[in-house]
Amino acid sequence: MAGYEYVSPEQLAGFDKYKYSAVDTNPLSLYVMHPFWNTIVKVFPTWLAPNLITFSGFLLVVFNFLLMAYFDPDFYASAPGHKHVPDWVWIVVGILNFVAYTLGCALCVTLPMSLLNFFRSYKNNTLKLNSVYEAMVPLFSPCLLFILSTAWILWSPSDILELHPRVFYFMVGTAFANST
Repeated sequence: MAGYEYVSPEQLAGFDKYKYSAVDTNPLSLYVMHPFWNTIVKVFPTWLAPNLITFSGFLLVVFNFLLMAYFDPDFYASAPGHKHVPDWVWIVVGILNFVAYTLGCALCVTLPMSLLNFFRSYKNNTLKLNSVYEAMVPLFSPCLLFILSTAWILWSPSDILELHPRVFYFMVGTAFANST
């Protein structure tokens, strides 16, 4: 692979002209999250890579998973006669989830707004891709993973969700994170 050019000189020259131009018109983002994120950005040093910030958010979610797996391995902590999860664990998990959300992830807000912006650009004929199919291809793998995971729950001969819920959530969560 030595000596192989991955990016042509023409493509490399195009990086100088590139400008990120996403528009987020969601009221929650405009009036709550963007002011919050702009404040947070000032806290991080400018030399810190954005992917490292996102990865830090991922590690917080992993820590949450491990913390809850330790205190409630079988999801029975709220059932009568079982040891309850300490209050401080719920506070830590809540704070870390918020921080992780703040560091590169918003499924309930980002995905609907992205789809809305996609359909607006399709309607206005401003898509950079040639067809709707090409634009929708990145959604195929997460959708397929969701369908297969649901089928696994419904038709699992070992009743995976009842006997080993943490293993199932860990596997599916890792696969979704990887495909995303």
